[in-house]
Amino acid sequence: MEKFYRRYNLRPKPILRIIKTMLQDKEVCVRRLREGYEFFTTMSQRRDDLAASKAAAA
Repeated sequence: MEKFYRRYNLRPKPILRIIKTMLQDKEVCVRRLREGYEFFTTMSQRRDDLAASKAAAA
């Protein structure tokens, strides 16, 4: 699942489009940076939860 999310959300074309809009509008920049932070935090938490559940099952 993590592989899918990373591949889909980190495609070059949309990233370039996002950066372009971020450079044009400060509010969009702040929002996108917060969304990026939340994405990576969520993925990290999912990874930690999965490792904990595997450890508990073993």
